Amino acid sequence: MDKVTLLKLYRDYLDSKKHKYFYDPENLQMRLKFEADCGFVISIWVMFNDNRITARADCDRKADPENYSRVVEYLTRANYGLPTGNFEFDYRDGEITFKFVNFLTSESTDELTEKCFSKTISTPMHWWDQYGEGFKKMLDGLSTPEEEIEKAEAPSTEAAPSQA
Repeated sequence: MDKVTLLKLYRDYLDSKKHKYFYDPENLQMRLKFEADCGFVISIWVMFNDNRITARADCDRKADPENYSRVVEYLTRANYGLPTGNFEFDYRDGEITFKFVNFLTSESTDELTEKCFSKTISTPMHWWDQYGEGFKKMLDGLSTPEEEIEKAEAPSTEAAPSQA
């Protein structure tokens, strides 16, 4: 499916859910903002390519150079075994982001259900909610990556987003 059609269907979905968003028609992308459980404001950039939707969820706080190593170690530990998406770190400016790609395998719009579109928001936010407190401690230099991963990955009653 071409990206212009994908974009229109996604905008219709966001409008039906009354989500507020910024639309960049020149680059065919949208930005939505949400607050994670830890208090970070997460900007989710949704980009459209033929047969895939990419969501990049950027944190509003950046790491200071003295905390880069602890943030990267925590991020690496968090990524290990994640079933959907991954955290990324930009050494140029300390930006932390979560990236999720939803590949579409069908040309029909039947596959582009509410569930498919909602994953571009729910998947990044789920992982920011789970690991956000630990990132906060890393950014503030208040703990170790090992301690915070142990807390973030302690058994929970919440289920992780599925790949389906």
